[in-house]
Amino acid sequence: MHIEMADGHNGSPASHASPRPASAWEAHLAGDVLKDVSRSFYLTLQLLPKRVRGPICLGYLLARTSDTIADTESVPAAERLALLRDFHHAVETTEGISTLQAQLKERFQPRQTDPGETELLNHTEEAFAWLAAVSDFERHVTREVLHEILHGQRLDCQRFGEPSSLRFLRTPEELEEYTFLVAGSVGVFWTKLCFHHWDRYAQESEGTMIDWAKSYGRALQLINIVRDLPKDLEGGRCYLPIPEATEGQRPTDAALLAALEIWEYRCEAQMQTAMDYCQAIKPGRLRYATVLPLLLAERTLAQLRAASWEERMRGIKVPRTEVKAIMKRALVANLRPKKLCDLASDLRAV
Repeated sequence: MHIEMADGHNGSPASHASPRPASAWEAHLAGDVLKDVSRSFYLTLQLLPKRVRGPICLGYLLARTSDTIADTESVPAAERLALLRDFHHAVETTEGISTLQAQLKERFQPRQTDPGETELLNHTEEAFAWLAAVSDFERHVTREVLHEILHGQRLDCQRFGEPSSLRFLRTPEELEEYTFLVAGSVGVFWTKLCFHHWDRYAQESEGTMIDWAKSYGRALQLINIVRDLPKDLEGGRCYLPIPEATEGQRPTDAALLAALEIWEYRCEAQMQTAMDYCQAIKPGRLRYATVLPLLLAERTLAQLRAASWEERMRGIKVPRTEVKAIMKRALVANLRPKKLCDLASDLRAV
């Protein structure tokens, strides 16, 4: 696999420096390792133009590594928080990376149940070496997004760190903050990269696209939250603010369903803004790669709304055959961006 990492940019796409071929370990990280930790994102990555494929892949792998640290609940929360601070320091300064890698191998790697995450933690030094090799601009925006993501992950550890009694986010503002930090910030990162690499990236200004990108990222994170609510409750955490909820006590099904209705409506509004974002993108291939996660989210939300609580407990997932069908329909709709709205509307129907 070829990963393009332009070393400079002074205007139009034709002025970009020649792509630097990926080393063997970069290709491995962007190929087998990424595929094993996220098949859905791997699919999106393959559709992206080469000039942004590398930095987006790198940002995802580093964020996924820190997420694995935050989610390893068999390690005490205080230790996870300390390592997340060390990880952040390494991102900002490139110092302490060998020590960080050793801690991951000793304390975190043996505790993983997912072989993909076990392999990911084995390549932390290589990922940081890749970060050092990208252009100054790409390193800057990668550090920006990781700063936000790591803040969100630390908040998560502080709020839910030791799985004991059921805990909740208390206010809508806490949930909005969390969805921005761990996902809305990714939309900002994506948008800044694309405006850097394409002079004619979008029909709207960079400021408008960044605002819309925040909603897009938040929508995708909200989909995860409402889909995973039954599993999260079993794990002692609830990201949905529920009025009069008492720590340690499971809310009634009626209270949970009422909260779900509120936040699913919020998610739908954010996805409408996300569609505005996608339709404004000018390069056709990039628009296609960008809109696919949104279309799959539309379908997931439709299935969630039609599901009983028991079905939600068993898990909601768009079947692979349907994913392939959506990809084919999106390819045709993408030829006329306004048709993407029609497709999204179709996918909302169950």
